[in-house]
Amino acid sequence: MIDQLIKRKINEVKPRSVFFGIEPIGLGTSYVESLSSYISRLAIYHNVPITILLNETIGPRLESTYLTDKFAKRLAPNRYYLINGISSINREFINVLEKLTGRNDIEHLTFKNWEGIFSKNIVVKHKRWCPVCLEEWRKESKPVYEPLIWLVSDIEKCEIHYSRLKEHCHNCGKKLAFIHRHSLVGHCQYCYQWLGESESSNKKEYLSKEELFLIEYYKKLLESGSKQTSFPSKSFICLVLPQIKESLKIGRVLDFAQFLDVRYHKLIDWMKNRHIPSPEALVSICQKLDCTIDELLSLSMENDILNHKCITDQGVLRKKVTKEKVYSSLLNEIKKDKPRSLGQICNELGVTSKYVYWNYPILGKKISDKYLSFKNQQDIQVHNKIKEVLEKSLKKDEPESLIKCLDDNDISYKIAKRHHPTLCQEISTRFSNYISENKRKRLEQTQSQILKVIYELNEEGIYPSVAKITQRNPGIDPNIFRQKVFNDFRKTTAIELGYELSKRR
Repeated sequence: MIDQLIKRKINEVKPRSVFFGIEPIGLGTSYVESLSSYISRLAIYHNVPITILLNETIGPRLESTYLTDKFAKRLAPNRYYLINGISSINREFINVLEKLTGRNDIEHLTFKNWEGIFSKNIVVKHKRWCPVCLEEWRKESKPVYEPLIWLVSDIEKCEIHYSRLKEHCHNCGKKLAFIHRHSLVGHCQYCYQWLGESESSNKKEYLSKEELFLIEYYKKLLESGSKQTSFPSKSFICLVLPQIKESLKIGRVLDFAQFLDVRYHKLIDWMKNRHIPSPEALVSICQKLDCTIDELLSLSMENDILNHKCITDQGVLRKKVTKEKVYSSLLNEIKKDKPRSLGQICNELGVTSKYVYWNYPILGKKISDKYLSFKNQQDIQVHNKIKEVLEKSLKKDEPESLIKCLDDNDISYKIAKRHHPTLCQEISTRFSNYISENKRKRLEQTQSQILKVIYELNEEGIYPSVAKITQRNPGIDPNIFRQKVFNDFRKTTAIELGYELSKRR
């Protein structure tokens, strides 16, 4: 009897996991940790470089032969962003890490469970962070990590501090990969600079109503992830749209398309499950219905959708506009100082541009020409403003990165490159040369310090090990010898002085 109890207890004991299953930060909240952040912390906890963890432990255990071969040849760093989003890499990583850590909640650190509602990946390709959040966590001795919500491509600001999420190191100006051999959460993987900044050094950018809705949309999604027992499939939208249409008592699909502000044929494709809405379109639908994403997913709106503000205040369908109303509206638009496009005007009136050109061809052409002239004038002003900013940057004594120059002047990178590609390249090249020169100087200075200590130790008959060098000169960081260039320099100097490395570390 006792033997049977012992055997039963042994069978009940869970098998040991390869890794200690550290708990993900923020699980069950809207600020849940991202998978790339969790892997970085896992490597630190087990005191191994993150690349060793990936290439020697996780890589060989992947079931996909394609990915296993890729890991054998070293997976390109720019592909690692996919582990946070929706992809085959993401699914493989989750399966392996759950086995290695013994945890069953790793999937909630990604958007994998929501692949049924997203037509494409919604995560950025490089790290993003709120510098004020990082600084606060460090000051309050809280764990430093990277929340998944920071990586959503449509979210550009932190709702807590009203600061823009950073994408470049403020010291070296480089974008950071999710996985790098020198990865350390909260630090730049290239210059090792701390990425946190005080609140006073970051300008506040208050969030618009649309931005607040978007953040709340994704917060609800992430918060409900670990509480859900089932997740939507690709057929979710084709099931929910007819139900909304019926609840709103809208007869024609054309009227429903008008209400949702989408093209008729696009709506037909969604309702027949030929395609699913883009992430932006899905947010727009929720905004139009004045509901959260979890309400839409759970279909809880079935009974109370008619009570939503957007419907009770405005009515579901627009009233048909008269020809007289269209004519007077078009005349008023021509008199305005700030013109609008014909498309914007038609959308507001509830008619098509074809309708305007058919009934009022002269007015339609006048409005289009006036708007085109206005846009061209704006384009010239933007062109001149960007040129002035870029030329001013080139005249500065200390070069600055192109990204910093554009961020400080609220200029889009794409627009700047489109207007002045040559000037942008000059600034980038100048800053790159400046960084390279500084790096060379730092390298020579550090090597000079190491060389001086090695000679001092040699005169005393002491082998110049890493421990002895850093003990003699505390100003030399022992971590720099993890870099091949400094460790090779130490070894080469030791060999020149007659030491045999085979016998010594």
